Amino acid sequence: MNLPQLQTHHGRYHLLQLDNPAKLAAGLGVDLGQVTNQSLLQKITSSIITTAGKDISGLILDHNLGLAAVTYKAQKVGVALKLEESAEETNPIDVPKISENWGISEIVNNYGVVKLELYYHPEEEKSLLKKQFVAEVFDYCRYQQVGLLLQLQLFSPVGEKITAEKFQEHQLTAAQELQRFCDVMALQSPLGALAAATLTAELDVPWLVSLEDIPYAQAKEQLREVMENGAQGCVAGSTLWQEMYQLRRRDKGVDETQVMQFISTVVRDRIIEISRIIGEQSVI
Repeated sequence: MNLPQLQTHHGRYHLLQLDNPAKLAAGLGVDLGQVTNQSLLQKITSSIITTAGKDISGLILDHNLGLAAVTYKAQKVGVALKLEESAEETNPIDVPKISENWGISEIVNNYGVVKLELYYHPEEEKSLLKKQFVAEVFDYCRYQQVGLLLQLQLFSPVGEKITAEKFQEHQLTAAQELQRFCDVMALQSPLGALAAATLTAELDVPWLVSLEDIPYAQAKEQLREVMENGAQGCVAGSTLWQEMYQLRRRDKGVDETQVMQFISTVVRDRIIEISRIIGEQSVI
């Protein structure tokens, strides 16, 4: 239930993120409220995990649909379980919510590391409340002797587009403010080699890059860049399979046959390539 269970044998992180069934259902265009669609999502999730095999070091799952998929993972692949409630869309202004029936104790009982996603900006109105929340979570993780992976998402509190320069500045400040409340931190791409190297120099905890909702060709180049400048690995999710959402039958339903073929070929190749990129930096 500590970080080594999520690491490669070189001490790096290759984490596969499958902890938002609502988002996956929305991408596929299916209603998660229907039992048949829940079964479809479980089948797709299990297929991705099986395909990944031992080329990943860890999984990030939710407890609603994810726990059933644990049986499909390779033996030495670790598990991080999401603490916050799932939602198709998250209001970044809100402090994360935790379900009444799920918490750190339950994650420990299921042999997982705790994963918490936090939308944050150093200058937002609720920054202090959010820091206090994360500090309390981390304190209880320490009490339960379980690791905490903090996935930090920088956002604009006023809804304006942030320039690359401002993004890098605010991301560094946010990471510095929150690093003492986690064991490892996952960050959006810092948008440049110098910014990545600065994060590495300024942070006392290992950091990973979150590869999400961007074209795969761009994602792998971002990974290579940050790994060369001190990142310890990545968290990768929909960037590995986002084209899968277009695989539909004439009646607009999900083409399950094509989806499964896409997972066993394209997704498989991408997972192997990500593993190779991380491995190359591990031996330098």
